[in-house]
Amino acid sequence: RRRPSGRTSIRDYVTTRPTYAPSLDAEGDYTWRVNCLDRAGNLGPWTEWRALTLDATRPAAPLLVSASPTEEWSRDVALRVDLAPAADAGSGLSGYAALWDRAAASFPGGSTNRPLAWTGETFAVPSDGSWWFHVVALDRAGNSSDAVHIGPFWIDATAPELQGIAGSLRLPNDPGTLSATVDWSGVAAVDALDPSPTLSFSIPSGAHLPMGASAVVATTSDRAGNAASFAFDVFVYNTEPPVVQIR
Repeated sequence: RRRPSGRTSIRDYVTTRPTYAPSLDAEGDYTWRVNCLDRAGNLGPWTEWRALTLDATRPAAPLLVSASPTEEWSRDVALRVDLAPAADAGSGLSGYAALWDRAAASFPGGSTNRPLAWTGETFAVPSDGSWWFHVVALDRAGNSSDAVHIGPFWIDATAPELQGIAGSLRLPNDPGTLSATVDWSGVAAVDALDPSPTLSFSIPSGAHLPMGASAVVATTSDRAGNAASFAFDVFVYNTEPPVVQIR
């Protein structure tokens, strides 16, 4: 029997099979019970009433309240989302399915991995790159809501590296002088995510360094704010042979 809008609608079914699959005509709450009849016409007692809810309507999706970090690129590897609870007018919610990955439109699957009271979480990303959060609400009948996709979260917690310097650098002196002109065009900052990290030197290109050792510091940073400094020595050595003058 079905009880839509406070009314009771009762239908009786007779079958000789041990199983029966009724055709239910509308969503809602149903109750059912069974008795049996033998060949002599004796009718057994009814079982207790059992209940079921027919629910083929998807629940409403949860709504995003906030997400962080909000920067286009961030060094913060702790990603946070907060959501308003979803709603279901049929069988009621059973929980949520959530997923973090690098894809923009993944579906979290059809089974709950977050409880009914869940409204968000913080996730520590294991590696740099673009991350997305995906979530669906599920009801007790197994229906899932539309997926909510939140992102991208651009995470870069790794500083650039310096190429072209291996701890020290040797330069020959400029002809006729006791110094060398430095040129940093062969030195580069390399970052896995930022194609153009900044690079500066404590002694700029074009400066003249005296004979012997001079300390130089190179500093590089990327768009997420990761920075690194590299100290190295530049040795200027004399390549000109001595000249004998006879007076």
